Amino acid sequence: MLIAYNNLQQLFHAYQYTRKALQTYRRQMTFFCPQCLEPVHLKIGSYNIPHFAHHTQSQCPKLFAEGESKLHLQGKIQLFEWLQKLGHKVKLEPYLTELSQRPDLLVALETNNVALEFQCSPLTHHKWQERTTGYEKK
Repeated sequence: MLIAYNNLQQLFHAYQYTRKALQTYRRQMTFFCPQCLEPVHLKIGSYNIPHFAHHTQSQCPKLFAEGESKLHLQGKIQLFEWLQKLGHKVKLEPYLTELSQRPDLLVALETNNVALEFQCSPLTHHKWQERTTGYEKK
């Protein structure tokens, strides 16, 4: 996941900081999953984009986007920043409690919200339809 709450209850976007700054923040802050509010690790590897991950024994019911590829993380960041530059109000990885779903992006339009998914891996028609139906209900 690209976002987590910090110990000040603020959303923290890991990708917006240098690896050096993140190393400092990792020592100074505690981070929490936006869905289950359990503590999460800030991972700062040399290959992948900095991101958050649940601890091994996490009880988070959905594990909030564990195992996303580098391509997927980069793609949704680019879409997020592009939509912001266009002047849209957009949220990155918002958890929709009433649906128990978390789109990659949620764009606020004048009359409603639009959920966007950046799909990088194979997806069955059934899974796509199930996810889309949930978003359409909301």
